Amino acid sequence: WKDVSVDQIAGSKFISTSGMFIIRGLISLIIWGSIYHIYTDKKGLSITVVLLDNSKRPLLLKHAERLTMFTVWSWIMQGFYFAGATICSGLYMLSGSHQNNTHLEILILNTLKVGYEISFPVAFIVSLIVSFILIPAAKRLTGSADNFFAPMALLFHNANVIFMVFEMIFNKIPLHLWHLPFILIYGMSYSIFAWYWNWKRGFYYYFFMDYHRPDAIYWYVGLMVGISAFYLIAYGLSFTIFQYESNILPYAVVLLLAWISMRFKD
Repeated sequence: WKDVSVDQIAGSKFISTSGMFIIRGLISLIIWGSIYHIYTDKKGLSITVVLLDNSKRPLLLKHAERLTMFTVWSWIMQGFYFAGATICSGLYMLSGSHQNNTHLEILILNTLKVGYEISFPVAFIVSLIVSFILIPAAKRLTGSADNFFAPMALLFHNANVIFMVFEMIFNKIPLHLWHLPFILIYGMSYSIFAWYWNWKRGFYYYFFMDYHRPDAIYWYVGLMVGISAFYLIAYGLSFTIFQYESNILPYAVVLLLAWISMRFKD
């Protein structure tokens, strides 16, 4: 844990620390501004969920309820990461690094590192699930996928990938293989929340999380395997980038994965 430095979190392989500070600051404003917008939006979000008996249930989500989807959870996770990374870049730009970090500073630096390690693969998982599972399912079961192409939804499902691609290409944070359990814990924590939300409100946002379905076990195992696979892919890209800085292949792979994952129109 002690090998994480301020320079790793704050700096960049290609641009100045001040550049990282400005870009990360703008990203933080976009994320937290959008969170504020959906939280205070008086109109709310109209969605239709499909229950276990295949009946359709229209819902109007407002205020804190808008923050209960996995997509928004992950968007908020990025918000905390970018806010912390922006502060680190700003402080490093003003005062530079020092060798003897306090226990609190080490904890903060490692928390930001783990936040990045979780956010990168989760961003791709979110966008891929939306593009290849939820949008086709919404068309088949409810007849419309318009909500996925609303401005806020497009931001949450695509900018999350763009922001993480920026970080992978420009930051100096290496991923560690033994940090894989963190992303599994994150995924399981939302599963537990989804069970609680179903107990409280009587529905799941994502049909495959309903453990009453006969095929639920396959979905849960598949999600954990998928999250793990994307973490391993992220680790492999990170390792290659740091070992072979002049090799453009890992950067091309990152951009290709982003292009495959994102979807801007029906």
